[in-house]
Amino acid sequence: MNDPIPLHIATFFLFCLAVVWTKSAWSELGYTRETVSVNPILYLLTAFVSLLATVLLTVDMGVEFIFMAALVAYSGALSLIHPIPAISILTSYLIIRPWEIFPDSALLALIPRLFALFALLSWVFYLLRRQSMRLVWNSSCTLLLTFTIWLVCTSIANGVLDNISIVAQGFIPILTLFFLILNVPNKLRALETLVRSIIIAVAAVMAIAIYATLFSPVPEAGERLTGLGLMGNANDLAACIVFTLPLLLFSIQRKGLTSICKPNIFFFLSILLLALWLSQSRGALVAVAGMITVYLFADMRSSKGIFFIGIVAASLTAFLLLGIEREVTDLEVSSQSRVGYIIAGLRMFRANPVFGVGVFNYPIRYDEFGIVFFEAGQPTAHSSWILPLAEAGLPGFLLFASFYGIALWRSWGIRKKRPEFFYALIGYALAISFLSHTYLLYPYLLAGLALCATRIIQNETENVEESLPEVIT
Repeated sequence: MNDPIPLHIATFFLFCLAVVWTKSAWSELGYTRETVSVNPILYLLTAFVSLLATVLLTVDMGVEFIFMAALVAYSGALSLIHPIPAISILTSYLIIRPWEIFPDSALLALIPRLFALFALLSWVFYLLRRQSMRLVWNSSCTLLLTFTIWLVCTSIANGVLDNISIVAQGFIPILTLFFLILNVPNKLRALETLVRSIIIAVAAVMAIAIYATLFSPVPEAGERLTGLGLMGNANDLAACIVFTLPLLLFSIQRKGLTSICKPNIFFFLSILLLALWLSQSRGALVAVAGMITVYLFADMRSSKGIFFIGIVAASLTAFLLLGIEREVTDLEVSSQSRVGYIIAGLRMFRANPVFGVGVFNYPIRYDEFGIVFFEAGQPTAHSSWILPLAEAGLPGFLLFASFYGIALWRSWGIRKKRPEFFYALIGYALAISFLSHTYLLYPYLLAGLALCATRIIQNETENVEESLPEVIT
């Protein structure tokens, strides 16, 4: 590879994540006393497989990246021990995506499917040990599965059968992770491991992007934030920062921090804020301002506090917007292009209201419905709400909007106990109104977190009510 530094940065953050995962694994095993019932041969076999995987990865990647190889191998081994770290490991790797940082490695490319399989196996083994096969399946699961099937139907209806495999490749990991998030964590402590993993993984992506923007010798690095791989665009990166900020900020006031102490929180916060500034993203700043506004009216009780925070937030937002160092022509072209994208998407919907133009067909058929194209690269809807309407018709739009809306509604109900999930969903919903994230992992990841937290809190509330003594009157 041309520049090894991004992979070394990823290695550092994977080490931080490994600490979180290891503590979680020991905590879960100690809490449930499974260390007595698990055969020690399993641990010896896991250690052998981990060592073998380290050797294979080192041969594949080179001795220079032996620490990365060891961490990947350890992650796979830890995934087989307990499902709680397993889903955190799968999520973190899907966010950091080291196979895109080092595309020459054939073994790294196997991580998404392999770690998804490990997470499923770990969960199944856990259920067998507990002799319990209770599954969580709710309306959101049905909506997500139906939405995936409908995307396949749009490809068939529009005669683009090649896109079916692309839908399957993209949504099988999403469906797997969403189902596991709903089913595996049974305590908020377990869910916090996943949240911490997401925070560190997003910080890793931003640290790599900051390096690629400011220090990398790669010619593509520009003035705005530039990432690697799928999340290379500044606006996409900024949207990830938007949903990570409430997950991080609300954790500061929480007691009992173990894996991430407050100095570490401020370290990750500094990375996120620097990346947000370098992104120069107007949509992200609007989303942050929207989160603050909702917080002021929904959860701020003091009128003086509302006034003070409102003034500070408005001043900060104005300062950031005025501080965006993008050329006027660039901003004008960006604004005009987005209007054109929305119009083109609405025209596609009008021409094909049931099946749309077919999943992934917006850029291909843009010339038929678009007006003028200003920006470089392929045209896209630049709205996660317009995109399903254009490509999957009204049924696709309703399925996606209903899925996200249910998660938002459920998170509203638990915001007094866990406000971070509601504000993450609100901020991200505003941010992706200007971005095409309909088929990415993040909407479904955030929805899974909110729905899982809702289930856990409801179960804990019911258990407390059942344990209360009856009052005889």
